[in-house]
Amino acid sequence: MIVIPGEQGTPEWHKIRLGIPTVSCFERIITASGNTSAQFYPYIYECVAEWVTGQPTSEWNGNSDTERGHEFEPDARATYEWETGEQVRQVSFIYRDKDKLVGGSPDGLIVNKITQKGHEYSKGLEVKCPRPTIHVSYLVGGEIPKKYIPQVQGSMWLCDMDQWDFTSYHEDYDPLIVTTERDEKFSKALDKAVPLFIEKMIEYRNNPRFIAMRNRRIEEEQQDEQTDNEEES
Repeated sequence: MIVIPGEQGTPEWHKIRLGIPTVSCFERIITASGNTSAQFYPYIYECVAEWVTGQPTSEWNGNSDTERGHEFEPDARATYEWETGEQVRQVSFIYRDKDKLVGGSPDGLIVNKITQKGHEYSKGLEVKCPRPTIHVSYLVGGEIPKKYIPQVQGSMWLCDMDQWDFTSYHEDYDPLIVTTERDEKFSKALDKAVPLFIEKMIEYRNNPRFIAMRNRRIEEEQQDEQTDNEEES
């Protein structure tokens, strides 16, 4: 895996995520049961559109649930560290390999040790900060909610790790902390589904019309940047 240091949510972070499948949307590639998702091709079209335009396809800016997640995620991470004794390192983005055609932004990586070559990790962390009723349902269930299985298993696949922790946090309740193991059957399904997704995505990218539109966009951006530099000087 290739770890990109830095903060999530920055303009740079948004830029490196554009036009490629990310773990947070793996449920659009493969379902929790390991079958191909009905969103497989629509998600490909979104990735290609972002590659062409250099802009995210969705104008959705979140809701009260996502705002709550952003607000309380640092508290959730600190609570997890307190409860487990683990050290969590935040990173910006992770690519699976040097091709940089699939990636993700885990909520944290659990530091195993620090060497002269850098950090070594034992597993990763997925954080959720839901409303009280949802958090209570997670506590009752005592396991990773089914809808997050593609994301959690996908994160292990992406980072080539055998374990991942899931925590649900609400400030008025005890946290839920669950360690899950890598599901080899699901991992093998991803071994097939994600490369197929990338293969079709590249095939559509190679459409001459899309290439021409992308090149025009890049040329216009370069001209605008040159004009701005000339005006500043």
